[in-house]
Amino acid sequence: MVELANNEIHIWSISQKVQKKRLKVFWQFLSKEERERANCFLVEIAKNEYIISRGVLRELLALYLKMSINELKLAYNRFGKPYLKNRRFYFNISHAHGITLCAFSRDREVGIDVEFMHAGINFLEIAERFFSDNEYKELCNVSTKDRLGAFYQCWTQKEAYIKAIGKGFRTPLDSFSVPIQNKLTLLQTKNLSEIDYWTLSPIHLIYKKHVAALAYNGINCQIRIFKYGTKLNKEIRGY
Repeated sequence: MVELANNEIHIWSISQKVQKKRLKVFWQFLSKEERERANCFLVEIAKNEYIISRGVLRELLALYLKMSINELKLAYNRFGKPYLKNRRFYFNISHAHGITLCAFSRDREVGIDVEFMHAGINFLEIAERFFSDNEYKELCNVSTKDRLGAFYQCWTQKEAYIKAIGKGFRTPLDSFSVPIQNKLTLLQTKNLSEIDYWTLSPIHLIYKKHVAALAYNGINCQIRIFKYGTKLNKEIRGY
């Protein structure tokens, strides 16, 4: 297993299709509450993605922390962000259309989001409703052929941030702005009397139809991306 150092973030990319054969194993890992939530999904594909994502998350947490899966005390805050009751360790998870991403850090909060680009949605209407005024205007100025990708890039950065701070959609998406263009962003926020800095980074995946972004507290972290499979140490890239 690769070592996770301070000032470093690891991202794991998981193919749902590859892991589907282990569905029964992953089901055994879930808590009672997670099983109840899984059973609420009306679409089997969505249910399986939830089960596999939570199962793989536990396997990776156990490997990083050198604990058994049964020793992990995984819980969720009232906004749905997962955390460990018995260890200080930072992580987040997202899945969409067959792909799961897990992010891990030893020393800072992280949030991650992955989305599948649905070309048929009225994304300009969604942007007008949920984006800030500046973001919506900037999106409208993007060329038609690049506009869908720009929309998803903006959306994933915003969702990664609200997941990192642990409040989810209780934080209005139009209460802060990120650049539409695909680039690293430093977001400055005010937390009580202190200034807080968050880095929002696009994650470049090998999947053409997926867009992803990472948010983390602070600046200048090394990001390493791995592919989860039969060998748990296959690194795709780092930057």
